[in-house]
Amino acid sequence: MNIEELENLFYSGDLALCIEEGEQHLKNHPDDTTVLFLMAIAHYDYVYPGHPELVYDTMNQFTVPYLKKIISLEPENSEALQHILSYALNNDYNLAYINLSKRHITAENRNDYIGYAQRLIQDPNHATSGYDFLIRIYESVGEKAAVLKTLDEAMAFFTTYFTADREQRDQYNAIFLMKKIYLLQENKLISPDAIIQVIADHIQNIASDDDSDYLYLAEIAFENEDMALTKAILLKLIRGVNSKEDVLDGLVKWHQRFDKLIKNGLVDDDVFYFQLIVERNHFERMHLKADFYYHHALRLMEAHSDKFSLYHFAGTYLHEAARHAEALPLLSKALEIKSASITWRRYFISKYLVTGAIDLELPTFEDLPRDLYNDGVELSEFITEEITDPEDLALFQAMLSGLYEQSFHAFQAYYEEGSYESDYLGSRHNWAMCCNNYSIELIKNGCYGTAVDVIHTGLQNSEFEELHHTLLDALIKQENYVDAKAALAKFFRTYTAEDSNFYLYLKHQADYLVVKNGLGETEHIADEAQELLSKIYQHYIVNPDISDYDFRDYEAAKNTVEGLLYDIYDDERHDVKIAYYTHIIEQYPHEAHAPYVLMQIYNELEDYKNVNHTARLYLANKKEFIINAFDKAKTLYMIMKSHYFMEEYSAGIDFFTAQDAYCDETFDAPEYLQWLLYGIKLFAADNQLEPLLRYSNKLKHIYETEDRGYDDTSEEVHLLVAKALYVSGDLKQAHQHLDIVLGYSDHVALADEYKKTWKKPGLFSKLF
Repeated sequence: MNIEELENLFYSGDLALCIEEGEQHLKNHPDDTTVLFLMAIAHYDYVYPGHPELVYDTMNQFTVPYLKKIISLEPENSEALQHILSYALNNDYNLAYINLSKRHITAENRNDYIGYAQRLIQDPNHATSGYDFLIRIYESVGEKAAVLKTLDEAMAFFTTYFTADREQRDQYNAIFLMKKIYLLQENKLISPDAIIQVIADHIQNIASDDDSDYLYLAEIAFENEDMALTKAILLKLIRGVNSKEDVLDGLVKWHQRFDKLIKNGLVDDDVFYFQLIVERNHFERMHLKADFYYHHALRLMEAHSDKFSLYHFAGTYLHEAARHAEALPLLSKALEIKSASITWRRYFISKYLVTGAIDLELPTFEDLPRDLYNDGVELSEFITEEITDPEDLALFQAMLSGLYEQSFHAFQAYYEEGSYESDYLGSRHNWAMCCNNYSIELIKNGCYGTAVDVIHTGLQNSEFEELHHTLLDALIKQENYVDAKAALAKFFRTYTAEDSNFYLYLKHQADYLVVKNGLGETEHIADEAQELLSKIYQHYIVNPDISDYDFRDYEAAKNTVEGLLYDIYDDERHDVKIAYYTHIIEQYPHEAHAPYVLMQIYNELEDYKNVNHTARLYLANKKEFIINAFDKAKTLYMIMKSHYFMEEYSAGIDFFTAQDAYCDETFDAPEYLQWLLYGIKLFAADNQLEPLLRYSNKLKHIYETEDRGYDDTSEEVHLLVAKALYVSGDLKQAHQHLDIVLGYSDHVALADEYKKTWKKPGLFSKLF
């Protein structure tokens, strides 16, 4: 069997046959390092995870000899070096755990394994694991001095090698520093003052993924009566995940410990902060009520009126209980003492909810970058859920953009200038997410170039798919089709429809056609667009239960292609467009775009029966949660207007009455006045004087409020009202309206005709 066939057996899980065939191959090709490596792993996997002694025997018989042979033939084979060290050290650990004395690494062969690790260290790409293996070897044979020496060498290497990558540098140094501190402390290798100095020198730069490490360090600091260092460690701890049972127990233990110190006279805002946040987040574990921290903060406030944490947490409780008026003065006081982004966000929202006022000045914060980013996310959620007024929305979004901007620059300072203490959760991926959210806000404000720069910064930090979506949005809105084409090519190289969000992938397929069209690559664009649109329409037929969340992206993809085809057909004759869109409706009667376009074409042709039909079809097909409010109002106007021209006055009046409130809320004044005009025409045509007068007065009020001048619409309404009053026998009021029209030199001729004939209202009225 060749190597490909052997690998197929291995990956399919048929290890017995793989080993049988592989061993046969080695009899004829004993130096085939590829098969030797495969057999070393296959033998190991065949018995693992079995009893450690069985694994030991298999490794001694097959795995270790095969790997050693590879290393003898290829001394720098990093995979063989990695595997022999990993397998040996792990099996030795498991053997020791069950108190068996067998070992792969012994005093006699230690130098061989040390040599393997040192070979890895010589290669910067594998030095990290090489140091880890070397330290574990020295630990396994009990050579403490060698462990300490290697730990220092490793940290020196990380500091140099990861000069430009703070995340890697901090995390690797944290792992090895904790090993060093543990070894020094548990074996009492240096004095208590010296161990405290080691911790103090490094605490700002420790970024551990294990919150238990901070508990361990805090105990050392507390035992040595260094309260400042203890607080610094615990404040790092509470910014972690805090989910492990031992960590939760530790938080409660420290809360109780601080209780005793406070009773003995300790007054410290950091200690108060620690206690209150533990009470807030873990009250159940402490057997407390959910509001205990609030009352605790109020009690402390009576004696200590200058402590930030007390006002912050009391205000936080009231804010989250929707008691915003009570929260406001407390949060305001907290901000006077310390400018914290989370406090400001709660204050900003509470003030808006209480007073409707929006502070236009965003403070400059010194919080950790990811805290600023998280507050941006929280503010964004509030805006999405609560803010509907356009003016307020613009102001809120300006604040949000400013908050994300501060977070972006804070991350930049963190990673490029070494600012702020180390933060394990403030990762480069976290920065990339900040870049994405910040660029979205920039795009809303039309700052496309800045958004593109921010997105590129994000992509340098993390391969975050959302950044590609936002980048394409910015480039296409900027009409930068050259860069958009390159960005699309990169996206399609990186992601498939299967491993990406399918609907966003579909959207980018549509974007590709827009970009080609923008670049003038239009030879087959109509056919390509129609093919993609048919694919999109067919998808819905097969998958009608698309979630509301995904449907928005699906709709965006569809709208992009529909818009492109609309532009392509825009210069065609009406009969060509009608034929095309009618065909679409026949094929896909559930779709909304074709009837929407036809509604407008028929309106231009004054074919009001078809206007009414296609407008109603559009509203029936367009999902309510996604329909644009103006498009809906415009369609309602078309339906009502078509009833008028088809002389279906009663139906038109019913429709107008049912939809007037929606259109009043949705339309701006010019569009709403047109809506009102046709409503008034319907009432006039149906001889309904009372609603005619009521809605004409409403129109008059809008003119006065908007300070609008006399125009064709107001002239027409005056004539309609005058005629209706004349018919009803109120000649005086009729002439008052008529005289308003006649007061303008460019009035319509109908007004003169009315003036001449309205002498005998009784005779005129008999004509109706």
